[in-house]
Amino acid sequence: MTIIYLVRHAHSIYTPDEKGRSLSEQGFRDADKLTKLLAPEAVDIVIASPYHRAIQTVEGVAKTIKSDVLIYPALTGSKTPTSRFREKRER
Repeated sequence: MTIIYLVRHAHSIYTPDEKGRSLSEQGFRDADKLTKLLAPEAVDIVIASPYHRAIQTVEGVAKTIKSDVLIYPALTGSKTPTSRFREKRER
């Protein structure tokens, strides 16, 4: 049986750079908790969006299974909340 764990990125520091935004201190603590939570599970593959905070959230899980994080650009939305806000402001 295949089990899929879906994880949203941990808490991040707000910046207008939607793709490059990093985790906050709390986010790094939560990412560490995620790594410990999934350590006993039989994780075979770790996939993330190209957003920096998403990759940071699951890096520990990937290291635990001695794997890289596979990046899937399709996991991002076509429009980010920040870009929608900019569009409205420019009107």
